[in-house]
Amino acid sequence: AREAGLLFSVASAGLWPPFEISDLGFIDWGVMTQQIPNILILVAVTLICVVMNLGGIELAANCDLDWNHEFKAAGWANALTGVGGAPPGCLIALTSIRNSLFGAMTRLTGLVTALTLGIVLLTGDALLKLFPVHLIAGVLLFLGMQMVDEWLARSWRKLVFTDYAAIVVVFLTIVVFGFLEGVGVGMLFTSAIFVISLSRTDMIENRYTLRERQSRKMRPIPDRAILLAEGQLAQAHELRGYLFFGTAYRLADQLRLSLRDDPFPQFMLLGFRNVSGFDFSAVNALARFIRAANTEGVTVVIFGASDRLTSTLGSELPKEALQELVMEVDADHAIEKCEDMIIENWRCEFGQERSGRQQLLERVVEDLERHLERMAMFEQLIQEIEEYLEPRTYSPGESIVAPGVPQEGMQLLQDGRASQHDATGNRLVQFAAGDVIEPGSAFGTAAANLATIAEAPCRTLVLTPAGKERLARSDPKRALELFEYALANVASTRGIG
Repeated sequence: AREAGLLFSVASAGLWPPFEISDLGFIDWGVMTQQIPNILILVAVTLICVVMNLGGIELAANCDLDWNHEFKAAGWANALTGVGGAPPGCLIALTSIRNSLFGAMTRLTGLVTALTLGIVLLTGDALLKLFPVHLIAGVLLFLGMQMVDEWLARSWRKLVFTDYAAIVVVFLTIVVFGFLEGVGVGMLFTSAIFVISLSRTDMIENRYTLRERQSRKMRPIPDRAILLAEGQLAQAHELRGYLFFGTAYRLADQLRLSLRDDPFPQFMLLGFRNVSGFDFSAVNALARFIRAANTEGVTVVIFGASDRLTSTLGSELPKEALQELVMEVDADHAIEKCEDMIIENWRCEFGQERSGRQQLLERVVEDLERHLERMAMFEQLIQEIEEYLEPRTYSPGESIVAPGVPQEGMQLLQDGRASQHDATGNRLVQFAAGDVIEPGSAFGTAAANLATIAEAPCRTLVLTPAGKERLARSDPKRALELFEYALANVASTRGIG
């Protein structure tokens, strides 16, 4: 049978040990040192093979693997087998897929495989004499036909055109040129598809004007009316994703088109909080847009940019453009900055004209009436329940409310200005006279979650839980009016309802 080619012709000599201790004296350590770069490359290639095989097994077997565990197993296996002179290796996807097809997805499969290899290592590969050539060839043929049927014949109904085209290109390359060439062509093909797909993604996550979104800074009613009328002069574009040569120039073209909008924008806000990274071409495209915007008389305001982007952009822009560029830490401060400039521009252009002041007065008269009514109600309410309140004063920069600290009670801001911030320092709300701070603390000494800091000298009146109980017992009508006012104030300052 062996002469007829039905069985393997193999040697019977053992393969262990691979070398003797005395063989170490023949090693040229100088040559070994020169091979360190090649050794590192071999390690990197092995790592890539592990990743590719794990992905292939997950896809073929339709299961999730613990990659961290598999990496550790591959590392320990290479470390132990390296002592015996074995070359670097990793799990074999084809063998694992074959086991899955045969229903042999148990630990026993691995143990039998290891035992078989161990026997071959100690006794030689004479064990192969027992396996007919046609059996091994049939298993390989079955595996190949099954994979061709699964990925070429059936997958075209389930995959999009580009994915199926990648499979066909890789298959033909492997058949004509070889496996490694197919892997390389597949990586290039999929990389090209990825770049093309990503370049078609809209990098602008959100668009709005300052008429649609305002800062959290408390402003006088006339200023709010100016912003309502002139807010469309400031456009904001919040960006996302990774900016690179495939997306940066398309983004720059979109921003240039926005400079042709009607009305013509005077301010352009660009948000980078959700930008994960960028390359040099993206910075170059952004710098060219900033110069073009400055030429058109548009002020560019950037917020949420990383330190790396800020420094790289600074090196790309000329000194004049860099001086005109406005940088802010977050969207709220950027919007506030633009609002200040819009209000200042309006006052310079229309503030001295009688018609401009008259139009502004007509727009704000109703809001002024409501504001005066609210302040009159607040002052009257304070006078009526003053005996139940405890006064407090705060200097600029002093904490009115500290996160994690139990509060004395609900505080009514009688005079001054304060801001509430989250843990990262972003301003959430700005309080002015007549606003309510920590209303829930009137019902118990609960710890606050957010910080409230005085921006100017502040005077507050504290209603403690004990004071609230006394007020509710002695004058329930005033207590009800107070909490109705507090609920309405919370809704207006937090944008609820």
